[in-house]
Amino acid sequence: MQGDHPHYLRCGATLKHYYANNVEQGRTYISSSVDLRNKHEYYLEPFRKVITEHHVEGMMTAYNEINGIPCMLLDNDIKLAKSWGLGHVVSDGGDVNQTVHFHKYFKRHSETVAAGLKAGMDCFTDDKSVVMEAARKALEKGMITEEDIDRSIRNSFRTRIRLGFFDGDEECPY
Repeated sequence: MQGDHPHYLRCGATLKHYYANNVEQGRTYISSSVDLRNKHEYYLEPFRKVITEHHVEGMMTAYNEINGIPCMLLDNDIKLAKSWGLGHVVSDGGDVNQTVHFHKYFKRHSETVAAGLKAGMDCFTDDKSVVMEAARKALEKGMITEEDIDRSIRNSFRTRIRLGFFDGDEECPY
């Protein structure tokens, strides 16, 4: 799907949903219990294989919690996927709001955005005004730094550059 050009992508294939997303009823608040062996041998192995062997560009986290932590905040697991060569990580739609209102993990959206950025999230797919206000408050309160924001922007823009968004039609074969 991504094409075979050494620089440009035909599309930025995105894996979903990272990980243990094995229920539909209650998925916005339920917590999956996953032991270490099953985590690495069953749940993470398919993601590792596709990222390392097929160089998939992106990944979307799941709505659910794993062992009591919302997926978009699983910093060690997100960083592990990036160590395999993943380009960027995006939250599932509305997950900033859900982390506060359904998971009740944080009381404020600024806490969610700050923890998500620190965990390795590069894009929050939620209400734009909620995310922007939360990011502004998190920055003002010192919960995140400009470096945290720059890192996520770099990852997102790296994909956009490879998609040819900033090049002329004659440069990008796709």
